[in-house]
Amino acid sequence: MYWSGRFCNGVICGQSSLTSLAPLEAVLFDIDGTLCDSDPLHYYAFCEMLLEIGFNGGVPISEEFFIETVAGKHNDDIALVLFPGDLE
Repeated sequence: MYWSGRFCNGVICGQSSLTSLAPLEAVLFDIDGTLCDSDPLHYYAFCEMLLEIGFNGGVPISEEFFIETVAGKHNDDIALVLFPGDLE
């Protein structure tokens, strides 16, 4: 629901537009997981990053590990599993 009027001393008067205060410059859609499947890219990125830091003794994580630990999880929950002693 959108209302473009304004109040003057408690009475609706004139027409006002939010775009005059803050013009629309862009629209952002979050399509990740809805219109595109980005999990393969995230899996690849996590594999590379975790290998670089020596996670799991330098053994690449499996797809199953990624799905159970990372996919669809919040960053804080992922960090708890991957870096339990280094949450800061």
